[in-house]
This record gives sequence, C-alpha cells and structure tokens, in this order.
Amino acid sequence: MAAITESRHPRVIDLAELGGDAFPAYAAVYGDPAAEPFALSPAAMRWNERIWLLRLEDCRVFWLTQKKKLRCRLDDLFDPLLRRHHGEDYIAVLGSHPWPCLLYLDYQQRHRGQGIYRLQRRLDQNIYYRLDWENWFRPQDELANHL
Repeated sequence: MAAITESRHPRVIDLAELGGDAFPAYAAVYGDPAAEPFALSPAAMRWNERIWLLRLEDCRVFWLTQKKKLRCRLDDLFDPLLRRHHGEDYIAVLGSHPWPCLLYLDYQQRHRGQGIYRLQRRLDQNIYYRLDWENWFRPQDELANHL
C-alpha cells in the first residue's frame, strides 16, 4: 500500500491495481443455492447447485465506470453485492478464464475460505500454481459430468 497526497486529502491506493488492466473476465462464485446469479453480470451459468460461473467481461465498461466514479477497488463494489445475493459465507474467485477460477474455488472451499480471491494477485497466484493433483481431480469430474 502506498499513500498519494491529493490536495489536502491523502488517498490510499492498492499497488496491485497499478499493474495495468487487471479486470477479471470471469468469476466462479460459491454461495447460497437460492442465490441471484445476475448481480454482477447478465451472463451466468449454473455449474452445480451452489456454484455459478459469471462472465464479467460483458459488464466491464459498467464496472470500471463505477469503480472510477466511486474511487474504490472492484472488490469494494463486488463484496456487498455478493454478500447480499450469495450469502455471508460466499466464496468468489475472479480471473481471466473460468477453469482456473473453478480449480481455485474448489481449493478455497476445501480450506473454508471466504470472500473474494483474485487470480491476478500474487498471493493467490502462488497458491494456485502450487495446487497438488488432488485439487484438480474433483473439478475435472464435474467438468466430465457437464460434457
């Protein structure tokens, strides 16, 4: 984190957001089975009873405009909506492709994670790239069922 002084008010910025355009194209969201899947995007697919895949790219301009207008992070925009529509214990993984999102979501479910995880963040990337084979098999079984 770094502070930048603007006129009289200091503003804290997230250094991770300085590294270019990191808008996530997809999200895998685990939550309430009766969730409203279209809170973040009109493009949603039910993966199983409690998991939705969302294509965020369709609403990219809208979310980036909101982010700029409110001068906040995407997580600050998404978290209240996800809590409201998917429950307090939701898990959301945001990334550039749905498959890594699903794999990392499975890992976070097994480790009782909560909240938003972004595969663009260094910590989440480091964990994702070190997943063992066990974390790959269950999501692949679900993919085989879908196909």
